[in-house]
Amino acid sequence: MAAVSPLMLPTPVLVDAANHHLCLEFGDWPDPFWDQVVGQLESEFGMQREGMAVEGPGERIEPSFVGQGVRLLSGWDCHSGRYLLAESDAGDALLRDVYRKASESKIFEINPC
Repeated sequence: MAAVSPLMLPTPVLVDAANHHLCLEFGDWPDPFWDQVVGQLESEFGMQREGMAVEGPGERIEPSFVGQGVRLLSGWDCHSGRYLLAESDAGDALLRDVYRKASESKIFEINPC
């Protein structure tokens, strides 16, 4: 059985976006860790996915997260990696909370198999 090894993830970055709201950029987070963020949004914050995925050169728009009067746009691009984009002040507050929780967990242990 292979040993479990620590994997250092880049710290998410919270930035001001062109729409005057916050964008939480996850960079090159691997799928299993992005899935943890998705699970947190769904279980802890009551968010549900809405919409369809659309893919283009160097970008992918994923279904939005919607719940409690908040919508977070979700996607990936070649500059930011995976991201969540707020559209309101309430969305900004939610992204700050997600950022805090994601930043507290800098080292995750995974089974490389």
